[in-house]
Amino acid sequence: MKKRFIVGIIFVVLVLLLGCTTKIHFTKGADLEGSVLFNAFERADTGNICGSIYDLDLSTSETTLLTSASSTEFALSPDGSKLVFVDDGKCSESGENKEKVFIYYFDSGKKEVINDIFDGSGFVWSPDSQKILFGCDFEEQGEGICVVDMETKTVPFLGEGDPLFAEFDWVDNENFVLSFGSTIQNVNVESGELQELSLQGMMMDVNSAGDKLSLVKQAGSEEGQVKIFIYNFESKDEKRLTTSGINTKEMNPLWSPNSKYVAFETSPYVSKSFSRGNVAVASVETGKEEFSSERFSSEVLVTSEGEGGLHPAWSLDSQYLSYISGRGKINIISVAKRTHNVIEPHKGTIHTIAWR
Repeated sequence: MKKRFIVGIIFVVLVLLLGCTTKIHFTKGADLEGSVLFNAFERADTGNICGSIYDLDLSTSETTLLTSASSTEFALSPDGSKLVFVDDGKCSESGENKEKVFIYYFDSGKKEVINDIFDGSGFVWSPDSQKILFGCDFEEQGEGICVVDMETKTVPFLGEGDPLFAEFDWVDNENFVLSFGSTIQNVNVESGELQELSLQGMMMDVNSAGDKLSLVKQAGSEEGQVKIFIYNFESKDEKRLTTSGINTKEMNPLWSPNSKYVAFETSPYVSKSFSRGNVAVASVETGKEEFSSERFSSEVLVTSEGEGGLHPAWSLDSQYLSYISGRGKINIISVAKRTHNVIEPHKGTIHTIAWR
Protein backbone atom coordinates (compact mmCIF):
# COMPACT_ATOMS: atom_id res chain seq x y z
CA MET A 1 0.00 0.00 0.00
CA LYS A 2 2.77 2.39 0.97
CA LYS A 3 4.71 1.49 -2.20
CA ARG A 4 1.65 2.16 -4.35
CA PHE A 5 1.13 5.46 -2.58
CA ILE A 6 4.74 6.54 -3.22
CA VAL A 7 4.55 5.48 -6.89
CA GLY A 8 1.30 7.40 -7.22
CA ILE A 9 2.87 10.53 -5.72
CA ILE A 10 5.84 10.25 -8.09
CA PHE A 11 3.47 9.87 -11.06
CA VAL A 12 1.46 12.95 -10.04
CA VAL A 13 4.66 15.00 -9.57
CA LEU A 14 5.91 13.93 -12.99
CA VAL A 15 2.62 14.89 -14.61
CA LEU A 16 2.70 18.28 -12.92
CA LEU A 17 6.30 18.86 -13.95
CA LEU A 18 5.63 17.86 -17.52
CA GLY A 19 2.55 20.04 -17.61
CA CYS A 20 4.54 23.04 -16.39
CA THR A 21 7.57 22.48 -18.61
CA THR A 22 7.86 24.69 -21.69
CA LYS A 23 10.83 22.97 -23.31
CA ILE A 24 10.94 23.34 -27.06
CA HIS A 25 12.13 20.19 -28.83
CA PHE A 26 13.97 20.58 -32.13
CA THR A 27 15.13 17.82 -34.44
CA LYS A 28 18.69 18.17 -35.71
CA GLY A 29 19.13 17.79 -39.45
CA ALA A 30 16.66 18.62 -42.20
CA ASP A 31 16.63 19.10 -45.96
CA LEU A 32 17.22 22.73 -46.84
CA GLU A 33 16.73 24.68 -50.06
CA GLY A 34 17.62 28.14 -51.30
CA SER A 35 20.76 30.13 -50.60
CA VAL A 36 22.22 32.26 -47.83
CA LEU A 37 24.71 35.08 -48.24
CA PHE A 38 27.36 35.61 -45.59
CA ASN A 39 30.59 37.53 -45.15
CA ALA A 40 33.67 36.03 -43.52
CA PHE A 41 37.10 37.27 -42.52
CA GLU A 42 40.46 35.48 -42.67
CA ARG A 43 44.09 36.51 -42.40
CA ALA A 44 45.71 36.58 -45.84
CA ASP A 45 49.31 35.73 -46.70
CA THR A 46 50.03 39.46 -46.73
CA GLY A 47 49.06 39.69 -43.07
CA ASN A 48 45.89 41.70 -43.80
CA ILE A 49 42.53 40.58 -42.42
CA CYS A 50 40.54 40.14 -45.62
CA GLY A 51 36.76 39.97 -45.86
CA SER A 52 34.66 38.38 -48.58
CA ILE A 53 30.96 37.87 -49.31
CA TYR A 54 29.88 34.36 -50.27
CA ASP A 55 26.74 32.70 -51.64
CA LEU A 56 26.00 29.44 -49.80
CA ASP A 57 23.80 26.86 -51.59
CA LEU A 58 21.86 25.20 -48.76
CA SER A 59 20.99 22.07 -50.74
CA THR A 60 24.65 21.27 -51.53
CA SER A 61 26.54 23.30 -48.85
CA GLU A 62 28.74 24.68 -51.64
CA THR A 63 29.94 28.29 -51.47
CA THR A 64 30.56 30.78 -54.28
CA LEU A 65 32.74 33.86 -53.82
CA LEU A 66 30.89 37.02 -54.86
CA THR A 67 33.16 39.93 -53.94
CA SER A 68 35.69 41.24 -51.45
CA ALA A 69 34.27 43.42 -48.65
CA SER A 70 36.15 45.06 -45.80
CA SER A 71 33.17 45.95 -43.56
CA THR A 72 31.48 43.50 -41.22
CA GLU A 73 28.04 44.27 -42.64
CA PHE A 74 26.23 44.25 -45.96
CA ALA A 75 22.57 44.45 -46.98
CA LEU A 76 20.64 42.54 -49.64
CA SER A 77 17.83 44.35 -51.46
CA PRO A 78 14.29 43.01 -50.84
CA ASP A 79 13.97 41.91 -54.48
CA GLY A 80 17.22 39.96 -54.17
CA SER A 81 18.84 41.63 -57.18
CA LYS A 82 21.65 43.58 -55.52
CA LEU A 83 23.54 44.17 -52.32
CA VAL A 84 25.37 47.11 -50.76
CA PHE A 85 28.64 46.90 -48.86
CA VAL A 86 31.90 48.68 -48.06
CA ASP A 87 35.32 47.70 -49.38
CA ASP A 88 38.68 49.39 -48.80
CA GLY A 89 40.48 47.68 -51.67
CA LYS A 90 43.31 46.28 -49.51
CA CYS A 91 42.56 42.70 -50.44
CA SER A 92 41.26 43.28 -53.98
CA GLU A 93 43.21 43.64 -57.20
CA SER A 94 43.13 47.43 -57.00
CA GLY A 95 44.90 47.57 -53.63
CA GLU A 96 43.57 51.10 -53.31
CA ASN A 97 43.33 51.17 -49.50
CA LYS A 98 40.41 53.60 -49.39
CA GLU A 99 36.96 52.73 -48.04
CA LYS A 100 34.10 53.14 -50.51
CA VAL A 101 30.46 52.10 -50.71
CA PHE A 102 29.65 49.62 -53.50
CA ILE A 103 26.55 48.09 -55.11
CA TYR A 104 26.86 44.49 -56.35
CA TYR A 105 24.46 43.32 -59.11
CA PHE A 106 23.64 39.61 -59.22
CA ASP A 107 22.52 39.56 -62.86
CA SER A 108 25.88 40.82 -64.14
CA GLY A 109 28.19 39.93 -61.27
CA LYS A 110 29.58 43.46 -61.45
CA LYS A 111 29.84 46.15 -58.81
CA GLU A 112 29.78 49.94 -58.96
CA VAL A 113 30.95 52.53 -56.47
CA ILE A 114 28.73 55.24 -55.00
CA ASN A 115 30.82 58.35 -55.53
CA ASP A 116 31.78 60.92 -52.89
CA ILE A 117 30.99 58.64 -49.94
CA PHE A 118 34.01 57.76 -47.82
CA ASP A 119 32.33 55.15 -45.62
CA GLY A 120 28.91 53.74 -44.75
CA SER A 121 27.18 51.67 -42.06
CA GLY A 122 23.77 50.35 -41.04
CA PHE A 123 22.53 49.86 -44.61
CA VAL A 124 18.74 49.46 -44.96
CA TRP A 125 16.93 49.08 -48.30
CA SER A 126 13.52 50.65 -48.92
CA PRO A 127 10.69 48.12 -49.48
CA ASP A 128 10.77 48.73 -53.27
CA SER A 129 14.58 48.18 -53.41
CA GLN A 130 15.07 51.64 -54.96
CA LYS A 131 16.66 53.51 -52.04
CA ILE A 132 19.32 52.78 -49.43
CA LEU A 133 19.27 54.42 -46.01
CA PHE A 134 22.54 54.39 -44.07
CA GLY A 135 25.01 56.23 -41.89
CA CYS A 136 27.47 57.99 -44.19
CA ASP A 137 30.68 59.95 -44.16
CA PHE A 138 31.27 62.61 -46.83
CA GLU A 139 34.73 64.05 -47.24
CA GLU A 140 33.30 67.60 -47.27
CA GLN A 141 30.07 67.44 -45.23
CA GLY A 142 31.21 64.96 -42.61
CA GLU A 143 29.15 62.27 -40.90
CA GLY A 144 25.37 61.97 -41.00
CA ILE A 145 22.43 60.03 -42.45
CA CYS A 146 22.16 59.55 -46.22
CA VAL A 147 19.77 58.05 -48.74
CA VAL A 148 20.95 56.75 -52.13
CA ASP A 149 18.35 56.76 -54.92
CA MET A 150 19.19 53.88 -57.28
CA GLU A 151 17.51 55.55 -60.26
CA THR A 152 18.99 59.03 -60.01
CA LYS A 153 22.12 58.03 -58.03
CA THR A 154 21.59 61.16 -55.92
CA VAL A 155 22.63 61.07 -52.29
CA PRO A 156 20.58 63.43 -50.07
CA PHE A 157 22.33 64.31 -46.82
CA LEU A 158 19.61 64.20 -44.15
CA GLY A 159 21.18 65.61 -41.04
CA GLU A 160 24.47 65.65 -39.21
CA GLY A 161 25.25 63.25 -36.41
CA ASP A 162 27.46 60.32 -35.54
CA PRO A 163 26.04 57.22 -37.31
CA LEU A 164 27.37 55.04 -34.50
CA PHE A 165 24.66 56.51 -32.24
CA ALA A 166 21.91 56.53 -34.88
CA GLU A 167 19.02 54.10 -35.25
CA PHE A 168 16.90 54.11 -38.40
CA ASP A 169 14.55 51.98 -40.52
CA TRP A 170 12.08 52.48 -43.37
CA VAL A 171 8.36 52.85 -42.67
CA ASP A 172 7.50 52.95 -46.40
CA ASN A 173 9.28 53.98 -49.60
CA GLU A 174 9.25 57.68 -48.70
CA ASN A 175 9.50 57.81 -44.90
CA PHE A 176 11.77 56.38 -42.24
CA VAL A 177 12.12 56.50 -38.45
CA LEU A 178 15.29 57.98 -36.98
CA SER A 179 16.79 58.34 -33.52
CA PHE A 180 20.16 59.76 -32.49
CA GLY A 181 19.56 58.99 -28.86
CA SER A 182 16.22 58.15 -27.37
CA THR A 183 13.61 60.37 -29.04
CA ILE A 184 12.26 58.81 -32.26
CA GLN A 185 11.33 60.93 -35.29
CA ASN A 186 9.66 60.26 -38.62
CA VAL A 187 11.59 61.66 -41.61
CA ASN A 188 10.24 62.30 -45.11
CA VAL A 189 12.95 61.69 -47.72
CA GLU A 190 11.70 64.16 -50.34
CA SER A 191 11.03 67.13 -48.06
CA GLY A 192 13.41 66.28 -45.21
CA GLU A 193 10.58 67.16 -42.81
CA LEU A 194 10.92 65.77 -39.27
CA GLN A 195 8.00 64.74 -37.08
CA GLU A 196 8.53 63.63 -33.48
CA LEU A 197 6.56 60.52 -32.48
CA SER A 198 6.60 61.21 -28.71
CA LEU A 199 8.30 57.85 -28.44
CA GLN A 200 11.63 56.85 -26.96
CA GLY A 201 13.74 53.75 -27.53
CA MET A 202 16.58 52.19 -29.49
CA MET A 203 17.37 49.18 -31.70
CA MET A 204 14.34 49.85 -33.89
CA ASP A 205 12.88 47.57 -36.55
CA VAL A 206 9.72 48.22 -38.61
CA ASN A 207 7.61 45.30 -39.82
CA SER A 208 7.02 44.67 -43.54
CA ALA A 209 3.52 46.21 -43.43
CA GLY A 210 4.93 49.44 -42.04
CA ASP A 211 2.31 49.65 -39.30
CA LYS A 212 4.30 48.43 -36.28
CA LEU A 213 7.67 49.23 -34.76
CA SER A 214 9.69 47.05 -32.42
CA LEU A 215 12.11 48.83 -30.12
CA VAL A 216 14.18 48.33 -26.99
CA LYS A 217 13.93 50.45 -23.86
CA GLN A 218 14.01 50.38 -20.08
CA ALA A 219 10.91 48.63 -18.74
CA GLY A 220 11.28 49.58 -15.10
CA SER A 221 13.38 51.41 -12.56
CA GLU A 222 15.55 48.40 -11.70
CA GLU A 223 18.76 47.62 -13.57
CA GLY A 224 18.50 44.85 -16.14
CA GLN A 225 14.96 45.77 -17.16
CA VAL A 226 15.85 46.27 -20.83
CA LYS A 227 12.96 44.85 -22.87
CA ILE A 228 11.39 44.81 -26.32
CA PHE A 229 8.20 46.76 -26.97
CA ILE A 230 5.84 46.85 -29.96
CA TYR A 231 4.50 50.24 -31.05
CA ASN A 232 1.48 50.58 -33.36
CA PHE A 233 1.82 53.59 -35.69
CA GLU A 234 -1.93 53.88 -36.23
CA SER A 235 -3.35 53.39 -32.72
CA LYS A 236 -0.24 54.81 -30.95
CA ASP A 237 -0.46 51.85 -28.56
CA GLU A 238 2.65 50.33 -27.05
CA LYS A 239 3.06 46.94 -25.34
CA ARG A 240 5.73 44.60 -24.02
CA LEU A 241 6.53 41.72 -26.35
CA THR A 242 7.48 39.12 -23.74
CA THR A 243 7.06 38.54 -20.01
CA SER A 244 10.71 37.73 -19.28
CA GLY A 245 12.00 38.44 -15.79
CA ILE A 246 14.12 41.27 -14.41
CA ASN A 247 17.47 39.57 -14.95
CA THR A 248 17.04 38.98 -18.68
CA LYS A 249 18.10 41.61 -21.19
CA GLU A 250 16.42 41.70 -24.63
CA MET A 251 17.94 43.47 -27.64
CA ASN A 252 18.16 43.74 -31.44
CA PRO A 253 14.56 42.77 -32.37
CA LEU A 254 13.97 41.55 -35.93
CA TRP A 255 10.51 41.10 -37.47
CA SER A 256 9.79 38.05 -39.57
CA PRO A 257 8.67 39.05 -43.10
CA ASN A 258 5.10 37.86 -42.35
CA SER A 259 5.02 39.99 -39.15
CA LYS A 260 4.00 37.00 -36.99
CA TYR A 261 7.24 36.67 -35.05
CA VAL A 262 10.03 38.79 -33.63
CA ALA A 263 13.49 37.29 -33.27
CA PHE A 264 15.85 38.92 -30.78
CA GLU A 265 19.03 38.48 -28.82
CA THR A 266 18.76 37.83 -25.12
CA SER A 267 21.29 37.52 -22.33
CA PRO A 268 21.28 37.26 -18.54
CA TYR A 269 21.92 40.41 -16.55
CA VAL A 270 24.47 39.72 -13.82
CA SER A 271 26.19 42.66 -12.11
CA LYS A 272 26.06 44.80 -15.25
CA SER A 273 27.67 42.01 -17.26
CA PHE A 274 26.13 40.17 -20.22
CA SER A 275 28.39 37.14 -20.55
CA ARG A 276 26.29 34.88 -22.76
CA GLY A 277 23.96 35.65 -25.61
CA ASN A 278 21.17 33.61 -27.17
CA VAL A 279 18.63 33.95 -29.93
CA ALA A 280 14.94 33.74 -29.08
CA VAL A 281 11.76 33.95 -31.15
CA ALA A 282 8.45 35.19 -29.74
CA SER A 283 4.97 35.27 -31.20
CA VAL A 284 3.78 38.85 -31.67
CA GLU A 285 0.16 37.88 -30.97
CA THR A 286 0.71 35.92 -27.76
CA GLY A 287 4.21 36.92 -26.61
CA LYS A 288 4.96 33.21 -26.20
CA GLU A 289 8.54 32.07 -26.72
CA GLU A 290 8.64 29.77 -29.74
CA PHE A 291 12.39 29.15 -29.80
CA SER A 292 15.51 29.74 -27.72
CA SER A 293 19.02 28.71 -28.73
CA GLU A 294 19.83 28.21 -25.04
CA ARG A 295 17.64 25.11 -24.93
CA PHE A 296 20.01 22.91 -26.91
CA SER A 297 23.21 24.81 -27.69
CA SER A 298 26.28 23.96 -25.67
CA GLU A 299 28.39 26.61 -27.41
CA VAL A 300 28.98 30.06 -26.02
CA LEU A 301 27.05 32.36 -28.31
CA VAL A 302 28.57 35.81 -28.60
CA THR A 303 26.21 38.75 -28.31
CA SER A 304 26.35 41.76 -30.59
CA GLU A 305 28.18 43.57 -27.78
CA GLY A 306 31.16 41.29 -28.31
CA GLU A 307 33.27 40.19 -31.25
CA GLY A 308 31.33 38.40 -33.96
CA GLY A 309 27.68 38.54 -32.98
CA LEU A 310 24.57 36.43 -33.45
CA HIS A 311 23.03 38.59 -36.19
CA PRO A 312 19.80 36.62 -36.75
CA ALA A 313 18.24 36.76 -40.23
CA TRP A 314 14.87 35.52 -41.49
CA SER A 315 14.29 33.72 -44.77
CA LEU A 316 12.04 35.61 -47.20
CA ASP A 317 9.11 33.22 -46.56
CA SER A 318 9.48 33.49 -42.75
CA GLN A 319 9.99 29.73 -42.51
CA TYR A 320 13.59 29.78 -41.35
CA LEU A 321 15.76 31.83 -39.04
CA SER A 322 19.54 31.80 -39.19
CA TYR A 323 22.08 33.00 -36.65
CA ILE A 324 25.80 32.71 -35.97
CA SER A 325 27.49 30.62 -33.29
CA GLY A 326 31.12 29.78 -32.66
CA ARG A 327 31.96 32.73 -34.95
CA GLY A 328 32.18 30.47 -37.99
CA LYS A 329 28.99 28.42 -37.88
CA ILE A 330 25.60 29.20 -39.41
CA ASN A 331 22.61 27.85 -37.49
CA ILE A 332 19.32 27.47 -39.37
CA ILE A 333 16.12 26.70 -37.50
CA SER A 334 12.52 26.23 -38.57
CA VAL A 335 10.14 27.54 -35.94
CA ALA A 336 7.16 25.70 -37.46
CA LYS A 337 8.86 22.37 -38.28
CA ARG A 338 11.04 22.35 -35.14
CA THR A 339 14.24 21.54 -37.04
CA HIS A 340 17.78 22.76 -36.42
CA ASN A 341 20.74 22.62 -38.83
CA VAL A 342 24.32 23.75 -38.34
CA ILE A 343 26.53 24.55 -41.34
CA GLU A 344 30.22 25.41 -41.06
CA PRO A 345 31.55 26.87 -44.34
CA HIS A 346 35.18 27.02 -43.02
CA LYS A 347 35.71 30.50 -44.45
CA GLY A 348 36.70 32.32 -41.27
CA THR A 349 34.81 34.50 -38.79
CA ILE A 350 31.27 35.21 -39.99
CA HIS A 351 29.58 38.51 -39.15
CA THR A 352 26.44 38.95 -41.30
CA ILE A 353 23.88 36.64 -42.92
CA ALA A 354 21.14 37.34 -45.47
CA TRP A 355 18.68 35.02 -47.21
CA ARG A 356 18.25 35.15 -50.95
